[in-house]
Amino acid sequence: MRTLAIVNGSEEQYGGWRPAREQYASPQFRSKAKYAETCDDWRIVSEKHGLFSPDARIGLDETTLDSLTPSERSDWAREVRVKIKRLVVEEDSYDELVALLDSEYVRYLSPLWEELERSDIQVRIEQTPNEGAKETNETTC
Repeated sequence: MRTLAIVNGSEEQYGGWRPAREQYASPQFRSKAKYAETCDDWRIVSEKHGLFSPDARIGLDETTLDSLTPSERSDWAREVRVKIKRLVVEEDSYDELVALLDSEYVRYLSPLWEELERSDIQVRIEQTPNEGAKETNETTC
């Protein structure tokens, strides 16, 4: 079974240009990324960059869902859902998606979960509140 994990970025960042996996500094992001690295593959989602590889070099990312207009949030969510579906179903044919996301991301991306399940993709949502570290009883995907 091939598993893809999706992790959201964080407001706490180091700055400068660096690989995304090293840019986000919050303990919550670090915990989720550590877990995601045990999966077959993983991606990061942010308001500024959409869906991208943890190896992508990014600068400071100060865009938040709250800073977007309702129309921009809707466009952002639609674009991210399309990219995730394309990656999971069409390009790399994953069997499972693990969403390690803050609750607001889960809500905006929620139409995707049923779409993936209709395509026989198992979806596991590890929703976390906006603060605090991601906790799971599992140590690997």
